[in-house]
Amino acid sequence: MSPSTSTRATRTDYVAETLRRKIVLGELKPGTPLRLDALSEQLDVSRVPLREALRELHAEGLAVTYPQRGAFVSDIVRFDVVDSFMLLKTVEVAAAERAASERPEATAQLMSTRYQALSNVIHSDRDREKYLTAHQAFHFAVFESIEESPALQRMARILWNSCERFLNAAHVEERLIQSDHEHQRLLAYMADGDVTAIRAIAGMHVEHGAEAALHGLGFAH
Repeated sequence: MSPSTSTRATRTDYVAETLRRKIVLGELKPGTPLRLDALSEQLDVSRVPLREALRELHAEGLAVTYPQRGAFVSDIVRFDVVDSFMLLKTVEVAAAERAASERPEATAQLMSTRYQALSNVIHSDRDREKYLTAHQAFHFAVFESIEESPALQRMARILWNSCERFLNAAHVEERLIQSDHEHQRLLAYMADGDVTAIRAIAGMHVEHGAEAALHGLGFAH
């Protein structure tokens, strides 16, 4: 990779992550235009990395692009919520099972360290961006412990961002305490290497998130 290509890739990553976080946190709401001129000035980048970043967000389902109209933050629709949580459950359970059967102690140690940071956010200022960072770090301790499976990590990251976006849009602050209790159980079962229990709690954790998102978004039947 040439220096110019490397620099462009770095700028693309920066733009993509900046916009991704704004979309996931709800700072850029569904239907918001992602205008090249405005974003180029706001983020102080040229259009090339900006276009590449928008293509990434389109591939992840966070943005849509229309001919002659440009890019917009994607809408939140019921089937996307249902499907995203369903797929996330499959990926999270698979990763948790593998970690619990192959590397329970190392995984639990990493989860424990990250749980402390997550708990501090929950029981202090509950800053949404800090929570997003700490929550993702806690869950991805499992994926990082089975690093020989990058495919699971890639899929999980896309699905995780979508599902966190849905939860933020649903304004489900009351879910935090229930979720915190489930995190404690995830950690305890991982430390025990209890594959059966970790399978059950990992699946239930995602299911409860889906229920909260659907209810908060007005999609529950």
